[in-house]
Amino acid sequence: MKRSTKIALFTAITFIILGCLFSAAALFAIEFDFTKLDTSDFVTNTYTVEEGFTNISVDIDTCDVEFVLSPDNTCKVVCDETKKLSYEILVKNDTLSISLIDGRDWFDFIGFSFDSTEMFVYLPAVVYNSLSIDSSTGDISVPKDFSFESVKITCSTSDIDFRGKVNNDLSIKTDTGDIKIIDSDASTINVSVSTGDVDIKDVTCENITVKSSTGDVTLTESDANMINIKSSTGDVWCSLLSGKVFTVKTSTGDRSVPADTMGQGTCHITTSTGDIKVIVK
Repeated sequence: MKRSTKIALFTAITFIILGCLFSAAALFAIEFDFTKLDTSDFVTNTYTVEEGFTNISVDIDTCDVEFVLSPDNTCKVVCDETKKLSYEILVKNDTLSISLIDGRDWFDFIGFSFDSTEMFVYLPAVVYNSLSIDSSTGDISVPKDFSFESVKITCSTSDIDFRGKVNNDLSIKTDTGDIKIIDSDASTINVSVSTGDVDIKDVTCENITVKSSTGDVTLTESDANMINIKSSTGDVWCSLLSGKVFTVKTSTGDRSVPADTMGQGTCHITTSTGDIKVIVK
């Protein structure tokens, strides 16, 4: 090995060792509390909405969103913002619109941020026409206090917990994340997830459709006239309230279903890799 190569290797190894020592010293100095490295400058702001509305539209990027029944009968939005990352909140065409204003430059993405941002939407009424949510990353929570004519939730990476009432269609789609629909009434439920579990509990409606690539699908004490479940990798477990005519297919996995009951609806379940078990309460 040439002398110049040896010197270059020795210098590189020396810098690596020094870097590790300095990093270790810095971690000891902050007592391994990584939140002390947080360079974000978020502040919590509150916006009061005085106009009336019957529709709700939320278009955001990275933020947890929770809907809350207002304790004082006023509408307000409490959210985390920075000087370059804020929200436009207004009422237009009978719709409460909440949308992200992102004024960040490329260098604003250099740094550390460990805390998730949050948004609380306090609603004064319990009945609304439509709810539309479009989010990239952040959990969504809708409690049982609210009722909608239709709901559409589309996310990239989110856990979704929906417990409200929907008179018509409830549509939830996420690429990565768990979906829970609990004690919710709807005419039609349509759920699509690439990677994540689906948990539907205490739900009765006309149609339930679930499409999952990777994750378990569970229906607990729920029922519908038409049930369609398609999963690639994951188990399917159903506890139904009434009998059905069953069509069940699995490529690799065990299956256990009751005998067909005519005149009480249909249940189609297909999996590639996963077990299928259905019981009727």
